[in-house]
Order: sequence, then structure tokens, then C-alpha cells
Amino acid sequence: MLALAAFLCGNASAVVWFVNQETGDDIAAKADLSGNTPFRTIQAAISKATAGDTVKVGPGTYNTTLAEND
Repeated sequence: MLALAAFLCGNASAVVWFVNQETGDDIAAKADLSGNTPFRTIQAAISKATAGDTVKVGPGTYNTTLAEND
């Protein structure tokens, strides 16, 4: 599983967001350590992530253009 660079450092409540294009759901995804509720798209996970969070991307080919959070 590929981990995208953790956003900026220092978030005391940092969480892990998972992405799985086969089993994910961009609406129902939740942050957890198990990966049981992943996003379907990388962009949805990036949009939800805040400073200090980690986005872990499951295997597959993702054809997308990504936008960074402000």
C-alpha cells in the first residue's frame, strides 16, 4: 500500500485515510486504522485530509488529476 506524503507536521489529532478503488465509497468513508471504510478516489481522501493526516492508497491504477488542499 502506497502512502502519500503526510501533509504538514504537528496535528495532534492526525488520522489515516485509506483509498481503495474496488471497495471504497467517497461518501461513507471514515478515518480509521483498519482501512475498513476507505474512499474510492484519491481526491476525495485528499479533500477530507487535514495537516498531519496520512492518505494510504491501495493497489490499482488511478487515472486522476489531484488538487492540494489550501
